[in-house]
Amino acid sequence: MRIEVRAARADDWPFVRDLWNRLDRILGPLWYITKPHGFGMPDMGEFFVAENDGALCGFSRVKRGRDGCWNLKQIGTAPDARRCGVARAMVAKLPRPCEVQTDEDNAGARRFYSATGWVYGGFVLPRNHGGRRKAVFYLT
Repeated sequence: MRIEVRAARADDWPFVRDLWNRLDRILGPLWYITKPHGFGMPDMGEFFVAENDGALCGFSRVKRGRDGCWNLKQIGTAPDARRCGVARAMVAKLPRPCEVQTDEDNAGARRFYSATGWVYGGFVLPRNHGGRRKAVFYLT
């Protein structure tokens, strides 16, 4: 695989939307990001996409926090491109410094972040998450 990561464009939205819907159980409902935009297309400036020989195979979404640190909000890989370095390539292109939070019991995500250079920063108890603790990782 020859994976290229680039800023998303408006014409990438159908791919991002469809992959997000397939990964809904993991990423959360799509309305979460489309609601401020009238259930239409969100701000594509928050997204990056991964391509393999011109075919889209993954996406990531980041937002800049008030403290200037970027936050990785979502990362998703097409099922047929899993375990081929797509997510690793997307992490390599993320703006820095960057933070990500994942469920405490999501051992796969915690292993992935540790293996791709993120530094474990402990747990937080964010609002609006039903009392579930989140593991925090930092990428500098």
